[in-house]
Amino acid sequence: MGNTFLDKGETLTLFYTLGSPIAIWSLRYPDFGVPVSIPSPALTNHYPNTEGEWVNYYSKNDVLGYPLKTLNNDYNRYVKEDKNVRVGGFLSWWNPACHLKYWTDNDVIKPIAQSLVNVWLSVNP
Repeated sequence: MGNTFLDKGETLTLFYTLGSPIAIWSLRYPDFGVPVSIPSPALTNHYPNTEGEWVNYYSKNDVLGYPLKTLNNDYNRYVKEDKNVRVGGFLSWWNPACHLKYWTDNDVIKPIAQSLVNVWLSVNP
């Protein structure tokens, strides 16, 4: 890794988890472990007018994706929102096959795309 702001993770601004198994993975740590800091604490040093966010998208029918904010105080602080979405079509929204449908669901990709635009505009006025 280099010595740039990007290499050091100082400009990490947006983080989206889609049907993430982090809640399951975190069971192996005391008090569910420590999440990554989103946005990076150093972000304001480089882009003071840019707001970051971590949004966790999950479906109640997805056996791998779960809410994260309630895992512990750190997750509650860093995860802006646990967003329950109905992903998939008629054959998949109601069963575990929905796990494969986050990337093609407008309730997921449109807000992410808008956030990317907002960040781009904030760093390129």
